[in-house]
Amino acid sequence: MFSHTIAALEKFDNQHDFERMCADILNASGYKNVVLMAPRGGSDGGVDITFTTDSGGKGLACVTLRKDIDTKFKEDFSKRKAGEFNVYVLFCTAYLTASQKLQFTQYCLNTLQAEFIPNDIETIRSLLDSTMLLIREKYLHISPGNENVKVPSTAGAEEETPFPQHYPYDVALSYSSEDRSYAEALANTLQRQGIKVFYDKYEKSTLWGQDLYTYLSDIYQNKAHYCVIFISQHYATKLWTTHERKAAQARAFTEQRAYILPIRLDKTEIPGILPTVAYLDWHEETVESIAFTILEKLEDFSPKSRQQWFQECEAYWEDGYAEKALIASKKATSIDPYDWYGYYKTAWILERLEQHQEALAMCEQGIQRDPTNCEDIIYFVKAGALLGLKRYNEALTTYEQLLQNQYKHKSPYGIQSYLEALCGKGNVLFELERYDEAFDIYETAIQLGPIITIGYQNKGYSLYLLDRNEEALAVLEEAIRIAPKDAYSYQVKGDALYDLKRFEEALAAYEIAIQLKPKDKYSYRRKGDTLKALNRPVEAQQAYEVVKERQ
Repeated sequence: MFSHTIAALEKFDNQHDFERMCADILNASGYKNVVLMAPRGGSDGGVDITFTTDSGGKGLACVTLRKDIDTKFKEDFSKRKAGEFNVYVLFCTAYLTASQKLQFTQYCLNTLQAEFIPNDIETIRSLLDSTMLLIREKYLHISPGNENVKVPSTAGAEEETPFPQHYPYDVALSYSSEDRSYAEALANTLQRQGIKVFYDKYEKSTLWGQDLYTYLSDIYQNKAHYCVIFISQHYATKLWTTHERKAAQARAFTEQRAYILPIRLDKTEIPGILPTVAYLDWHEETVESIAFTILEKLEDFSPKSRQQWFQECEAYWEDGYAEKALIASKKATSIDPYDWYGYYKTAWILERLEQHQEALAMCEQGIQRDPTNCEDIIYFVKAGALLGLKRYNEALTTYEQLLQNQYKHKSPYGIQSYLEALCGKGNVLFELERYDEAFDIYETAIQLGPIITIGYQNKGYSLYLLDRNEEALAVLEEAIRIAPKDAYSYQVKGDALYDLKRFEEALAAYEIAIQLKPKDKYSYRRKGDTLKALNRPVEAQQAYEVVKERQ
């Protein structure tokens, strides 16, 4: 059978684009920290792509368009040492024989003490034509609808689509009544993220009067993208859970992808769920981490462009769905993993979620992969992450470098960007308890930008942290005068008033902050604290419920 994918691979003559394609394949295969060592050319010292396995092992991919594979293998692999890497992957557009694969595998096992994975032209074709259609389109310019591959046609057969159909529910939960607390925790978390969940408690009116035997069979077999099963000793023995499981297994049998997503509550074996099927252990995860993993799987259904993913990211963030925004940003980044902006956007979200270590890793990855085009904004996020990790000297160095760059090159973001770097340096000095130097910097920022709030806000917040609340209020009032629609100034004002036990005034400040930024959880939380201090427990609980809904 003629294959245009094979034909395109055989004609591939750009080594650097081939390396980029192989890096994308590694990313799509689930490897982490995939780094192309010389994306713009130059010597890579025989190290084409490095990566990390799921278990944390170090991996090296060797990529070549050469046909003299035996010679190329000796050239590259003779440079490696035992224990240097745990896994080696060979990408090539040659056809490897069985004896070559065996010879290369034995060399890696015996000499390098490592696993070997051969990806020759047939293996690459199989990957690109099945699960990696977007990568195939990007590099070989073969779109999903225009393969031009001659295949036998079957009269009356339905045309297959690489993407699943629409379902009324994103996820259907199957569990025993004894395990309801686990299912309810996950259902509530998913629902807060805008996920359509079939959970019987949500469907009371719909289920009333139905023939449940038939209705539930249809739900678990035909009405959801995924079925999540809570495996336990109780689940294994109940008639209704057995009925639900069999309906889900009937669907799984016809799918070419995973449909049943098992969550283990204990070690009970379930008929039809093989021991080799990957699962999540409830006791080793959090309900949030399980929900996030489900969100990631659901996002795989939507084929979007990089720009569409970024637009979706912005929309999710504005609507308060931080986890979904994070996933959308990661999807956008994976489409073009050598552009710095995706890493910046993902790091920005992670930093606001106070996941400082992950944010720092994303910044460093973006800077490493696209050092020439990186703009200062990614260094701002890096500095903030370092500050959050209490790596103050590194944060200080980063802010000072930003100030030098802004001064020398006249940042396109103007005086605001310079003042942000200046106040960032002041914040680091404050954390180092070099208070006089910090306040000198805030004063400088105020003098340089008298109609820009950042200097006032940083000074006011620092005074608040030092319990100099009356001074803080005076500075914050000036910030509010300059920018009366900036919610942050009202939040800090409320905090200072709260510490002064001026609770009614604090409540008024938080109310204004909520009006200006109605989706911000912090103001609602502090509103609840203030109402509690005013002995208004019912209203306080209502404020806390808003926070809970937006977790």
